[in-house]
Amino acid sequence: MHIRKPEPHELPGLRQLQLASIAAIVVVALLLVTVILPAERGIDVTGIGSKLNLTRIGLLKTAMSAPEAPHSGRPQNTDEMSISIPAGEGMEIKLDMQKGFEASYSWQASGELFHDTHGDIYNNEDVFISYSSAESVSSDSGTIIAPFGGTHGWYWKNRGDEPVTVTVKTQGEYLEIFEK
Repeated sequence: MHIRKPEPHELPGLRQLQLASIAAIVVVALLLVTVILPAERGIDVTGIGSKLNLTRIGLLKTAMSAPEAPHSGRPQNTDEMSISIPAGEGMEIKLDMQKGFEASYSWQASGELFHDTHGDIYNNEDVFISYSSAESVSSDSGTIIAPFGGTHGWYWKNRGDEPVTVTVKTQGEYLEIFEK
C-alpha cells in the first residue's frame, strides 16, 4: 500500500489550525459546563443540566461517593409510629440516616395503599432514589441501607374513600424518625 505525501498547498494553513483549535476549545468548554459538571458533580450553572436530568444524577453520584459514617458510635433506635391518612391524600414517615446506616422496618395498614420506599439526599428532596413501590398493598417489611446521607422512608397514598391508619415499626441505625 502506498500513501501519498500531501503537497504543502493541500495542508491547512496556520490561520485554519488556529480557528479549528479555538472551535475545539469552545466545544469542550460548552460540554464541560452543560453536560459534564452537572452529570459528574451536580454543578449546573446554565440550567441545561437540570432540563436534561443530569444534575440529579450528579448530585446522587456526589452523595453516594461521600465517605460512610464510622461504625463505632452509631445510634441504635427502636420506634413505633402510627399515622392516619385521609381519603385521597398522601403522607410520609422518614428516618434521618447517615451513609451506611442500616435499619429494619415493617409497616401494617388498616386498608390498601400505594406506597413508595425511597431516600432523599439532605437539603434537596428533588434528588431521590426509589427502593420499592407497589399499588394496593397493606403491609411491607425489609431493610434500608442508606446509600447516602439523607432521609429514607415511606410515602403512602390513600386512593380509597375512608381514612387508613399505618403503623411503622423500625429498629436500627438512624438519628430520628419523623412524620412529614
